Amino acid sequence: MAENVQKSILAWVVVGASIALILVVMLVLFGNLSGNLGFEDDTTTITVSNETIAWVNATGVTLDGYNSTWSSITATRSFNATDNTEFQIGNISISSIGVVTNASDTVWEGDDSVLLSYTYVHTFDSVAELDSEAVIGNYTSAAVNTAAQLPTVGTITGVALLIMILIALLVFAIRRMTGINSGGSESFGSIKDASFG
Repeated sequence: MAENVQKSILAWVVVGASIALILVVMLVLFGNLSGNLGFEDDTTTITVSNETIAWVNATGVTLDGYNSTWSSITATRSFNATDNTEFQIGNISISSIGVVTNASDTVWEGDDSVLLSYTYVHTFDSVAELDSEAVIGNYTSAAVNTAAQLPTVGTITGVALLIMILIALLVFAIRRMTGINSGGSESFGSIKDASFG
């Protein structure tokens, strides 16, 4: 009986250790894959029409809403917001970080603000990348939640194993005592019959 209990305990320990090892390996794999999935980003070309620029001079001003997902920013049309005088597009340049400058001697500012039309390429995560990252995020959250529950689960499992061992010992002790009592009664009866027979 005690041997069976030992085998059961050993089997549970092996199963628990195997599950823990698999979770750790998967966590390491998914952790390293996150952000390195190899998917190409998707891009789209955005057209902005008549954005009001407060000034266009050598100092420069940053386009409204510019962020690091923008690239290939190209001015397509510009004109004075007050009298619709069109500027030569060759005089306006837009840097890779969205700063608009004026290469001509004319400084347009104040009441002579500029309406600028331009295009840019917006880069964003592909659907496949977002889905894969969601799976990785869900798995990581599940692994973290599972790890957080291990003390509780471990305590419950430990108490269950302890109860099982105690019940096994109780059954073993009762069987031994029953065997001794039965054997003792028969021996006592035999002695009694022999003495007083």
